[in-house]
Amino acid sequence: MKRFFLLLLLFSLSFNLNATEKKPFNSGNKALDNSLLQINTKYSRKLKQFSQRISNEYMMPQYRLDNMVSNYQFGPADIFLTVEIADLSGQPLDIVSRAYMENKQQGWQFVLKQLNILSSPAQLKQLKQDAEHYIK
Repeated sequence: MKRFFLLLLLFSLSFNLNATEKKPFNSGNKALDNSLLQINTKYSRKLKQFSQRISNEYMMPQYRLDNMVSNYQFGPADIFLTVEIADLSGQPLDIVSRAYMENKQQGWQFVLKQLNILSSPAQLKQLKQDAEHYIK
């Protein structure tokens, strides 16, 4: 009986990890969505290391990223997108995070449109290049 519950628990945990990795980001760009999925897959078990890397590369206090994880349960791709969108748009992290959380059903595409990133080919290209940077 203990084995059955242990197997059930392991199956449940692996299902939850796979669900996180396959989250639809709905950025409005298939290539970007694919990169975001790869970021989540690569860093989902190394979230602390990933957020420290983001903190260093964007010269951002670690506690700001930790707050996104604890307050919004953001995974690696959500952290990346929030920081990158804030950087590209000049908006504070809190504004970008809240804009996403308030419109989560519409996905990241809503935030990207709202901050005019999808309509800017240069910014969209930069966003995709920066996402690719974390996959390599």
